[in-house]
Amino acid sequence: MVNQHCIGCHSERPTVRAFPIAPGGVVFDTAADMIKYSERIRVRVVVERTMPLMNKTGMTDSERQLLAGWVASGSRIQDATGSNAH
Repeated sequence: MVNQHCIGCHSERPTVRAFPIAPGGVVFDTAADMIKYSERIRVRVVVERTMPLMNKTGMTDSERQLLAGWVASGSRIQDATGSNAH
């Protein structure tokens, strides 16, 4: 979901031409980046619904709720070994 809706703009190397650098310097290239910005993600995606910008990528309500649940559960990301990063 992050690759589909976020990384195009929020990356060290954005692919969306309108953003030669990540807006606000916010990047989601690593699990640590996602965890660092998890509360900001929740506010912008779930509460304010201002991200994705103009919903250009077509994020659904169920995807927004999935992100809300991720933050509520402690923003844990499972690595390749099955361990949780936090």
